[in-house]
Amino acid sequence: MDTSRIVRRPTPESWRREFKEKEVSVLSLVKDPGGAYQNGWITDRSRSLDSPEVEIISGGLSERGSDGAALWRQGHLLHFAFDLAPAQMNDTGKALLLNSIAYIARFTEDRPIARTPSAFGERDNAPKSKRWLQFLFASRLPADKDLDLYLSPATKEVVKQLQQSSFEQWYLDNSPFLTCDQGGRLVVDANAKELGIVFEKPDFFQNVIAKLGDSASATKARELLHRYAPEGPAAGSAEEWTRWWKANQPYLFYTEGGGYRWYLDPLAKRRGIPSDKLQGPARATLN
Repeated sequence: MDTSRIVRRPTPESWRREFKEKEVSVLSLVKDPGGAYQNGWITDRSRSLDSPEVEIISGGLSERGSDGAALWRQGHLLHFAFDLAPAQMNDTGKALLLNSIAYIARFTEDRPIARTPSAFGERDNAPKSKRWLQFLFASRLPADKDLDLYLSPATKEVVKQLQQSSFEQWYLDNSPFLTCDQGGRLVVDANAKELGIVFEKPDFFQNVIAKLGDSASATKARELLHRYAPEGPAAGSAEEWTRWWKANQPYLFYTEGGGYRWYLDPLAKRRGIPSDKLQGPARATLN
């Protein structure tokens, strides 16, 4: 691939926090860099990178944030965001397309693991990021429509009463226990908060399994296990959960974008390689 066809383009408004120059350098994929083209489809990479079968290959110039992923892989599926006909591409663009097809063909064993509802469906049930909630309060009090988008009705009623200064303390106290409901909106998990269980940390399993042996906390602990590790032994005892966890510990990963839960990486388990060590090109089919 010829990566020397660099052109200068105006810096998109959404990039200006990171890039102060009026123009940015990008690799041209088209025969006529001055022409008008159909917009592609950029993906927010920050919502995807916590899943081991996801690999970001390239960004792209867009009106979205500068961390948007244009060319990326999940399992055996490839997202090629550049909405160009081959006839519109220069040699670099054609090479990128052909190389992408050849690359994804190597992933015959890998499959998508984390599942996220589309934000563009009939209802936006995609899990909302709690870091975005923090961002909303960074410079102003959010509008009602913002709170409706990100928060469950009950959580909204609490947060709506907060001033910008008091939100910081509320977020500090509650962010470890923020999860999403079935509609993707943020809600404080009352069971996790009461038991002091942070469900996104690696010690979640040992901490919550220990609560199964206490009659006062066993019911709530079991609800937490069902919510955050639905692939585990549903009606299992503390001993059964411990065996399952120890057998699968190297192959478990937590993802916010995939629904605020733990998943089991089947390819990593099949190969006997810890999930955090089996990422990117290493997930291709072995020769």
